[in-house]
Order: sequence, then C-alpha cells, then structure tokens
Amino acid sequence: MNFDVPFVMVVGKYNSSGSWFTMGNAFFDWRIKPEVTAGTSIAGGVSYHFMGSGPEVEVWQCYNSLVDFATSVTASTPQSDSADESRKTFWSLVSGSHEDQIYLHIGHVDLEKGIFDLAGENK
Repeated sequence: MNFDVPFVMVVGKYNSSGSWFTMGNAFFDWRIKPEVTAGTSIAGGVSYHFMGSGPEVEVWQCYNSLVDFATSVTASTPQSDSADESRKTFWSLVSGSHEDQIYLHIGHVDLEKGIFDLAGENK
C-alpha cells in the first residue's frame, strides 16, 4: 500500500469471551477480505494484545475517504453465507463494551528525508 496518500483508518478494540484467533479470523472473513476484494477498503488487519492490560483483539481497516468508510458500513449489499456466518461468530465472541476510533492520515515522518511529509504527491 502507498501510504503517501490521504486515507481513513478505522480501528476497533474488543475483548473476547472465547478464542481471540477465532474472533480475529471471523472479522477478517466478514469485513476485511470481502471489502478489500471488492475494492471498498484498501487494507485491513487484526492484532492481539498478549501482555499488559487493555482490549484483547484489535481490528483495523483503511479506506480512501470518509465517504468510502460510511458507504461500507451502511451498504445493504447482501453478504455471502460464509461472511454472514463470520459476522455472527465475531459478535458472539465480543465481551463487554468496545472502542472504535477513526483516524485521518494527513502525513507521516519521512525518516530518509528527516521531515514531516504531507500525504499526497509532491506535497
């Protein structure tokens, strides 16, 4: 993925009542894989919190814009049976409340140049 572009990153943090890996794989199969395949999301992933305190499972997806993100979560497009089963599996393993964050990538530190580089070509 080219990170020198503006994009939106959505992060969800959850605790699980069961297997973290089952929960993470269910999210991957429900949201990440279908959306990346369809081109509505540009990237996604799952992470696990093995030490310390805090949410156990973290999921994230990147979109080209806030409109693309909003469209993806409000679309009424039918899902495959396997994606629908993965959705049910994911939510059945969520324990307690969860946290969602939406980040706007406007730039990054370019370590080679030693500068803050605004996202976008020639910025």
